[in-house]
Amino acid sequence: MNPNIYSIVRTRFSSEIEKLIGLGADEVIPEEFETSLQIFSKVLERFHIPLNIIMRQVGLLRGESYSLMLGDTNKLDSLNHLNEILAAGLTDTFYVDEKNIHINKTLADLNLRAETDATIIAIVRGNETKTNPSSKELIKQRDTLVITGNHQAVDKAFALLARQVE
Repeated sequence: MNPNIYSIVRTRFSSEIEKLIGLGADEVIPEEFETSLQIFSKVLERFHIPLNIIMRQVGLLRGESYSLMLGDTNKLDSLNHLNEILAAGLTDTFYVDEKNIHINKTLADLNLRAETDATIIAIVRGNETKTNPSSKELIKQRDTLVITGNHQAVDKAFALLARQVE
């Protein structure tokens, strides 16, 4: 290979990285690694990790890919703070569509905090935002509910809120 050309090589398997680098490749991207990064991203999305954190973690993994794939676990320190993010609280939104069974029910009827440990801290209705809504507030079609709690509580809240009219 020409040493003046920066070469990026794609391979199907990470087991071929060392061989291709030995042959002169500057960077080797295994398909199985990119697939793993996509799965990793989707899992983090499922746990409501903010997109900027996901992008940073994927970038770190890409940057440290060789050492990680070759078994150097010392590089995993950069991922340790994900546990802190998962344990901490988050805020997310839930859109109430036309088939939602909770339309025209009050927040008291929903009883979200008792059922899930999550809390509705605001309702966005059109161009208006109602912060700290009353328990008497009705849930309307096309409302966006702003929910806060830990990851497990928010997941439970989404499951409860997602119920549809059959």
